[in-house]
Amino acid sequence: MLKLNFTEFVNCEWTNSESPIELPMSDIGLVQIQLIGHQAIQYLLPISPNLVLDGIFYHDLGKNSPQPNIAGHRLNKAEAEYRFSALCLSAVNEIIFSTRCSDIQVRLEHARTMGVSFNKIVNPQVGLSAGLKNCDLKYRLQMVSMEEYVRFVHSFVQPPSLQAPRI
Repeated sequence: MLKLNFTEFVNCEWTNSESPIELPMSDIGLVQIQLIGHQAIQYLLPISPNLVLDGIFYHDLGKNSPQPNIAGHRLNKAEAEYRFSALCLSAVNEIIFSTRCSDIQVRLEHARTMGVSFNKIVNPQVGLSAGLKNCDLKYRLQMVSMEEYVRFVHSFVQPPSLQAPRI
């Protein structure tokens, strides 16, 4: 898995983007967005309040960069607003701002109307305790049906299509 991620990151089209507005940071860190219409993955990594590292990795491998390089770009207002909203919506527990944001609910709704969605961690506290507990010595691998496997995975992580709408 590590080799796959390294290859994906090396072949991304990276851009260091300057934002006209201050961007938040999600507690996720490196935010991954599925761009279904473009058949690509977009990565967002805020590196300062007004700088974000953008990466695009296309599913059609021929469209990706053959060697790593990082371009520079100044975001327009719409591009910056998209990134602001997506970063806010990606957070599990916390959104970090350099200055107080009073319209966070509006930003979250804006991200949802843009079609941005993320998997939901069902119980974040269980994830935080991963690796801190002794494992059960009875742990073993076993074959299960696809339905049982999907049910097990969804008990930890739910795709956007299974989540109840937020109020």
